[in-house]
Amino acid sequence: MWETISGGALEGESSLDGIIRELDEELGIKANIEDLTFIGLYIRYNDFVEIWVLKSNIDINNLKLQDSEVQAVKWVTISEYEEMVNNNTAIPTSFNIFKTYYEEYYGKKVSVVDGKLVIEKI
Repeated sequence: MWETISGGALEGESSLDGIIRELDEELGIKANIEDLTFIGLYIRYNDFVEIWVLKSNIDINNLKLQDSEVQAVKWVTISEYEEMVNNNTAIPTSFNIFKTYYEEYYGKKVSVVDGKLVIEKI
């Protein structure tokens, strides 16, 4: 089964620092903060999840996979990912979350002003 990578921030670590560390640990990607785009956040029972997109030219053959976390990688479009979910070859949870937030927030500036979520088109 295919699934997106995920991870969590360590105690005292910002979410951005956690993302950069997880990308390096699991895939060997040296990400820059400028290449990450926040696309959403949701709250679970005892924590919250931030969804980010990395925009970078990466040669998939140069990735260094963490054996205990990642067995294989491949590039897919959003529609190919959806087809994989429909064919039961990918985990639907991560796809549904990603697609919802990608369609709603990508290409937009998300901020909090006076305690309210503000979404502006870039």
